[in-house]
Amino acid sequence: MDRLTSKLFIPILMLSFVTFGLSFDRFIIDRSIGVNAYLIIFIGFLITITGLFILKSLAIKYPDRSIIGLGDKLLGPIGKIGTPLWFILIFLLTVVLARRVTDEVSTVILFRTPGLVSILGYFLIVGYMALLGEEALGRLSSVLMMAIPVFLILLVLSFREINFLNIHPVNIYRNLGYLRKWDLWLLIFTPVWILSAFFGTESIRNEFKKVILTIIIGTLILGATFLAIAGVFGPRGIERYQWPVMSLMNITEFASSYLFLNAITTVFFFVFLALSLVTTASFLIFLAKGLGEFLGLKNNQSKIILLAITAGLFALTAIPSLINFLETTSLLLKVASIYTPIYILLIWFSSLLRRKDH
Repeated sequence: MDRLTSKLFIPILMLSFVTFGLSFDRFIIDRSIGVNAYLIIFIGFLITITGLFILKSLAIKYPDRSIIGLGDKLLGPIGKIGTPLWFILIFLLTVVLARRVTDEVSTVILFRTPGLVSILGYFLIVGYMALLGEEALGRLSSVLMMAIPVFLILLVLSFREINFLNIHPVNIYRNLGYLRKWDLWLLIFTPVWILSAFFGTESIRNEFKKVILTIIIGTLILGATFLAIAGVFGPRGIERYQWPVMSLMNITEFASSYLFLNAITTVFFFVFLALSLVTTASFLIFLAKGLGEFLGLKNNQSKIILLAITAGLFALTAIPSLINFLETTSLLLKVASIYTPIYILLIWFSSLLRRKDH
């Protein structure tokens, strides 16, 4: 697997950032925060920027090490425990992301095909993409970036359906309930930290302004999407939809008379499927290379690790009794959203006590 350049890193970061955020829209806009859900995106943005500056400082001080290597180097025994826990959380997040996508495939497109077949096909594609390496994934992401303008067009068209009576500003002094939604913050900073830590510190050190701009654009896309969903459906109406973003795309009815009834939903579904494949492959490469680095294995053994992790992801995704999606996701997002910043901060504080590498 070749080292990813900064030019190819940005498309992967953008696609993964947006796709991971849109995948869990049902868990973002719920009854507890209602139409103020979009404010969580901007709270998460502030956390993200802080995390990126921490990563940049680590990249400058330790230019040839990843976050995985730094955890082992700086934290000692804590890193021996903390890094595997981090792997487990990312592994489970990849499972729930795959379950989210394959459930939609089985429901919307391949409704006569057994779900196990859809899941197997999904992981065969993702495993092949990860096997090709990060450079190939970056080039594919560059091509798929054209999907972002398509989504933005659909998003703009959906704003004509907004009922502004469903939208009101939050009363910060009397209603702080939305601040307790730790799991929502994860939708912002976890993909950034995972991909930034894995795809090389060079991308952050040399192209930091582009990384920040990418996060700003992604934040605006997610914020506008959740604002539109809240404005169209209202907090109670959202509860009736399994996939609010797909429902939002469907109401635009763009050129539906020339294709078929759910033209917009179909277009958006295939766009989202393509982006989710990139995101899942990114997480898979992170797990494979990170675990290989942590165990001190040689590069020629990375394919074996990749196949083993892919098989494990398939097993957990294909057996519904192992992970209940609706019950597990919220808890997993909460745990990961607390653990991830704590672990990164521990590495950063430890780095302050060490001398700069020469």
